[in-house]
Amino acid sequence: MQKLWLGACALLFAATASAGIPQMNYSCPGDIEVHADRGGPVFINGKEANLKKFSDSYYEAKRHGTTISISRNPDESMSVSYATKEGRNGVCKSSSHGSSSRSSDEKAAKKACGKAFGKKTGHTNKKFKHAEYMTAESGAVLKFNHEDHEWTCSLDRDGEVWYLGKSRD
Repeated sequence: MQKLWLGACALLFAATASAGIPQMNYSCPGDIEVHADRGGPVFINGKEANLKKFSDSYYEAKRHGTTISISRNPDESMSVSYATKEGRNGVCKSSSHGSSSRSSDEKAAKKACGKAFGKKTGHTNKKFKHAEYMTAESGAVLKFNHEDHEWTCSLDRDGEVWYLGKSRD
């Protein structure tokens, strides 16, 4: 009877841990792919990971020395990052769109941010050769450098710039 009770508790914990996971697909540096269907489970490179819920907005999925941190932001967008036992870590990018769609989305974001940057600073024809482009459920972010300053340009789902400013001085 005690074994049955412990088994039921373990199943309940597993179901509770994955209840708030949205459907998502992310790619992380180092050829790490993350996938989850709404409600879980979470897969790392196609293999089911152990999922632990820390709060309604933060989860960790682990498999073979790789930890995926999943955070739900206040605006309901997701932030996903990774860390490996070898010490590599970084931010994962949403891969929900196909590569051709992502490419056209990134070009459109660069165009919109370039236009906003020109209006704000008077510098026209801004080129984004070394820009970092990230997507999320709520829109996209383009980070770039100009005259020794890092800038952030945030866009909504429709590609409209809602924030442009220096990230740091």
